[in-house]
Amino acid sequence: MEEKRSNITITCYECAGMDISVSGTHFLRNLPKEIYRASFASSGIAHIQLTNSDTLHVFLRIGEKDNPGIVATPLYIEPGMNLDLVYHNGDLTFKGDLGLVNSYYYKLLKVSLESGDYIDLNSRKYSQFSDKEKESYLAGIRLFGEELNQMIKEDQSLSDYYKQLLISHNSISEITQRLRVDSDKYLVKRRLKVNDVTPDPISSDVFSEVIIDPNLLQSSYYVFWVRHNLGLKIDDIWEYYDENKDKIKTSRYEYIKYVIKRNPNLVRFQELILALSITHISHWDGVRYDDLLELTASFEDDYPHSKYLPELHEILADHDTLRNGMPMKDFAMHDVSGKEFRLSSLKGNIIYIDVWATWCGPCREELKYSIKLSKKYANRTDLKFLYVSVDKNRELWRNFLTKNLSLKGTHGIQSPGNMPFDSSSIMSLYKIDGIPRYILIGKDGNIVDYDAARPSRLLTNNYLDSLLTN
Repeated sequence: MEEKRSNITITCYECAGMDISVSGTHFLRNLPKEIYRASFASSGIAHIQLTNSDTLHVFLRIGEKDNPGIVATPLYIEPGMNLDLVYHNGDLTFKGDLGLVNSYYYKLLKVSLESGDYIDLNSRKYSQFSDKEKESYLAGIRLFGEELNQMIKEDQSLSDYYKQLLISHNSISEITQRLRVDSDKYLVKRRLKVNDVTPDPISSDVFSEVIIDPNLLQSSYYVFWVRHNLGLKIDDIWEYYDENKDKIKTSRYEYIKYVIKRNPNLVRFQELILALSITHISHWDGVRYDDLLELTASFEDDYPHSKYLPELHEILADHDTLRNGMPMKDFAMHDVSGKEFRLSSLKGNIIYIDVWATWCGPCREELKYSIKLSKKYANRTDLKFLYVSVDKNRELWRNFLTKNLSLKGTHGIQSPGNMPFDSSSIMSLYKIDGIPRYILIGKDGNIVDYDAARPSRLLTNNYLDSLLTN
């Protein structure tokens, strides 16, 4: 599709000199990305130019990202459109191409915030509801924006296409909550597997409950839950494949294509599902670069001009940096006194990193072996044990360490803001999907293993000794 320039002009006389930004998400990974940043002229006018070949669902903000600012609104942009926004007396008006559609998007934001408050209030109680109460809760979400839906339906200025687009986006809270509920049900079903045998994804029609709404594929929140639901099923497909690959006699990639084609509702979304599948696999703990390379190459053979390829190549390049022998990825954390320090401050030693949290049962179980391991190598000053907590509650973390003084080593914590969607967090840098997780860094500052063995296993072999003698 040909790229065209879209122009957005914003007039806000009280905004002179302020920053203005347009942000979106990396589609497959659901990570935030800033698309454009500018500043208002002294006249109170700002011009934004975007070059795009596809529709964009983005967010415009006046003011810094850590400050609510005076304007925050979603925008719907098609290639080559011209849009004018005017902020006056606390409200936005829209003119130009798709001005009416964007004025409805602005109203949809307010509905979304109201339904979000309702969800926050009730979703934690959901598991305790009866079936009737659960359906009533979901119906309650659906009621938000009904008046706006009726207004959209009756607006003769809108084509049927845009009416359906707006109504779909207005239903996103209810739809994504249903996806969340479906994923909870699927998790229960997986826990109840008979004799712990993974069912054949063909006979069990693993994708039968997956429904994709093309009108919502620009919404990062919706795509997140679609990918999450697909991911649960992909895990089962791969688990079955690993147990039966001798009789399946085809590649992982070809097998998942076969499973998708069994569901006629999903065939037209095969390209998307395959791209999301590779992305999901890239988040698995310890997934290797060569495996991702093979999957991406197969996808590229099928879809050489896919719009998802650039991001798949970014994911691949990112994993390339985690191969053994690549430079470690530095990050900051805080010690028990609140002082910041970095991983690189320990360079020159072998560093065994333990990523954990006080609320993680398996993490605490392994800490028993960590204590024994640190005692075993107490005389080796060139081996450092670094414990990186991802606890949100720093006080709980400090109290835990106070009660467990035998846990010798260097202790750090990353603040709640430095969690998976922050590119500076250890979770993001080292592709950590679950804890506990262990990483080994060599004396030269290079990665030895970004998915290293647990302390309980290291106690039973001489792997650390072999590193120390090199």
